[in-house]
Amino acid sequence: MKGQVPHPTPKNGGTRGQVPHPTLQTGTMDLSPHPKRKGESMKEKKSKAERRRDREILELYHKKVTEEALEPLYEYFEQWKNGAYPYDELTERIHEFHKENQEIYKKFNYHGGEMLVFEAKKELDMFSEKDWEKEHYHRLKVLFNMDD
Repeated sequence: MKGQVPHPTPKNGGTRGQVPHPTLQTGTMDLSPHPKRKGESMKEKKSKAERRRDREILELYHKKVTEEALEPLYEYFEQWKNGAYPYDELTERIHEFHKENQEIYKKFNYHGGEMLVFEAKKELDMFSEKDWEKEHYHRLKVLFNMDD
């Protein structure tokens, strides 16, 4: 059977049946790059509404960070269009933006977790009283030197 490996019995080392192989069946194992990210606790599980709210906050923060990176590039395009900026310099600025955007992509897709949600809430000034009641936010607040 594809995706199955023999399961040895304790007595004779033989096969009693087939068990799913964890690396061959995607439904049996979390194959995401970071099943447990730094700053996330296995004990604290967020509700569906909290997870949806976190995704919305991260979408807003992603938009803000990306637009901040795009704004200078837009200005270079305007200068180029008006003849005040050389083409070769513009292509260099496009390349620099592309590298910066790759870092943004990595930040939001590989290094996220609770630290990124915290950073997003901090940068968007979106903390609620309920957030400050959470123990991990108290620790992050100290880490970021934030006053009450």
